[in-house]
Amino acid sequence: MKHEESDSDLGSGFVNKKKSIKNKNEFLNYMLDLLEPMGELSYKPLFGGYAICKHDAAFALVFDGAVYFKTDTTNRKDYESYNSNPLTYQKQGKTISLSNLEVPAEVIEDQDRLLQWANTAYKIAKNVKKKTKQYI
Repeated sequence: MKHEESDSDLGSGFVNKKKSIKNKNEFLNYMLDLLEPMGELSYKPLFGGYAICKHDAAFALVFDGAVYFKTDTTNRKDYESYNSNPLTYQKQGKTISLSNLEVPAEVIEDQDRLLQWANTAYKIAKNVKKKTKQYI
């Protein structure tokens, strides 16, 4: 795993793309530790939260002490069985829901299962990124 020198205390497997982050997010650190077996990951600030990326594909978003993985029709039912909520934001008075759904605590507490869900989310994010490039 590659490590870049930074003011980060996130460990050797993680690259902080934005060295200017001064206040470390404990939940982000916790998630990065759990996801370390996935290999080299990076994170970057995103609208008050963080995006966790592998090979520049953002598969997880961390906001307000929760993690949201990328979903599509192949894995959405897994999240729905836990009544997981989507990550939402407000735009022009409307609530916009993203395709990232909250990872249930039971899954976070089971690292093997968490890694399965994270790898699926990564594959989805990678495919979305690939499709986006085709249209550019």
